[in-house]
Amino acid sequence: MSERVSTLVHEGKSILFIDLSGLRGEAMMPVLEEAKRRMQALGDEPLRVLTDVRDAYFTKETKDFSRSLVRSDRNGRSALVGITGVQRIIASAIFRDNYYAKDLEDAKRWLVET
Repeated sequence: MSERVSTLVHEGKSILFIDLSGLRGEAMMPVLEEAKRRMQALGDEPLRVLTDVRDAYFTKETKDFSRSLVRSDRNGRSALVGITGVQRIIASAIFRDNYYAKDLEDAKRWLVET
């Protein structure tokens, strides 16, 4: 099991944390695959997912795999940390339901809001 995929508890609510920070291309695939397994193991419950992509570099394959994870969050909440500037504008146009947080605490706070 990857230490980059874990469960956080914030204000009594569980958050699936996916830490892709600093990873490049294919190095993130094992983390993404572990995240997918963890999401599937949680069944049909809506998920709260926090993904840290600070200083990460995606390839076409890792972008596509990440998109499939976002689509499989079963109407839960998804927050990302580390997307800024033009990337944030583009990402928010594609993934409108995500929250683009300024830091991890901001993301956790948003994810547990009712």
